[in-house]
Amino acid sequence: MIRFLYFYLRSMRLYYCFVTGAATLAGVVTAHAYFSSFAWGLRDAAVLAIGFLAWGVNQIFSDWYDCKEDAVNAPHRPMVTGELAPRPALCLSGALMAVFAVTAWLISPLSFKALIVGGLLNILYSLLKKIPVVNTLVYGAAMACCSIFGLGVSPDIEIKSLAFLLILLVTFPSHVLMCHNSYFKDIEGDRAAGLKTLPVLFPRFSLWLGMILTAGWTLYITHNGLLCSSLSVRLEGFSWLVYLFLVLWLTARLLYCLWKKKYHNATGLNCQLCVMWLWFIPMIFSLYWLAGALVSFLLIHFLYKWYPDEKE
Repeated sequence: MIRFLYFYLRSMRLYYCFVTGAATLAGVVTAHAYFSSFAWGLRDAAVLAIGFLAWGVNQIFSDWYDCKEDAVNAPHRPMVTGELAPRPALCLSGALMAVFAVTAWLISPLSFKALIVGGLLNILYSLLKKIPVVNTLVYGAAMACCSIFGLGVSPDIEIKSLAFLLILLVTFPSHVLMCHNSYFKDIEGDRAAGLKTLPVLFPRFSLWLGMILTAGWTLYITHNGLLCSSLSVRLEGFSWLVYLFLVLWLTARLLYCLWKKKYHNATGLNCQLCVMWLWFIPMIFSLYWLAGALVSFLLIHFLYKWYPDEKE
């Protein structure tokens, strides 16, 4: 049992859980900001726990479905090597997803619908992974559902365009870019499996496109962060500068690693950068969230050291 749980947790790739976790937090913080008549409590804790664990639990299904290309791209993954038995792992993930669904239904209709739609889009992404561009857009939509899921934490939430627009304008592009940049490490296996991702079809063009869009998105975040900084008092302005420096530094390192084909390092940086982009939303409402951003940055860094092998 201990051995099974060890490889199950390893297959969850916990550093990526901060991606869905940060997206969910963005929705929760936005709900509290626009609908401040309710206090933080167990509902928030339940929503954030589900948002954090959703990636890893779904990753078990992805590893099982993508076993063919993983045999080339990541031959050391527990399910590929046989260290993680597929049937009990799938049963555990299925049971956890059922618990998540019941909990979401008890929290609010919006959270339940977002969870279901996000799950369906995740399945659709696996089916459409062979179609370039469309695959990243579907992935971005699936991950954006995490923020909608977080919005549902408010017991009296109404469908207000401003709240939805705020989180979707940040979460959707961030996830699309993270998905695009993650394909470069899988070119060999995707080509062998017949997956026509953009990096497989047009490697050089795709690399330049990803680098330009990543740099452009960071500059957009930086521009808006500087505007917020200019409207802040001295201490708050300093917090914004710390956050923006971290985003710029991660972007520069990611682009360098992609250019030099250091894909193992790029994978960790890609995850960290996406999470930092998502922290932009909580920081709009309170710069105390900078502490959370820094903690998540460090936790991803140390969790990623659990995966020193680029073939896993």
